[in-house]
Amino acid sequence: MRVEVWADATRCWTSVTRGVRLLAARACFRSAQLGRAVRMLEELVAEGPDDSYARLLLARALERQGRGDEAAVHLRIAAAMTPSYGH
Repeated sequence: MRVEVWADATRCWTSVTRGVRLLAARACFRSAQLGRAVRMLEELVAEGPDDSYARLLLARALERQGRGDEAAVHLRIAAAMTPSYGH
């Protein structure tokens, strides 16, 4: 029983931490701290490659840095997972 409770608590904490990190990356993006936003978002995408919003935000940050080729890859993947991101 203790192991199950610990596993549930760990999953919950990881999820909260990820959410906070995504909010921080979004704040960096919106305040034009693009280098910091890209670093944070690259980590989030590496940890959760199925996170279409993190990929979309990473694509937008890369675009704003003038890194269109890199951005296009993430945008295509994000749009494949969430079609509304392709518009």
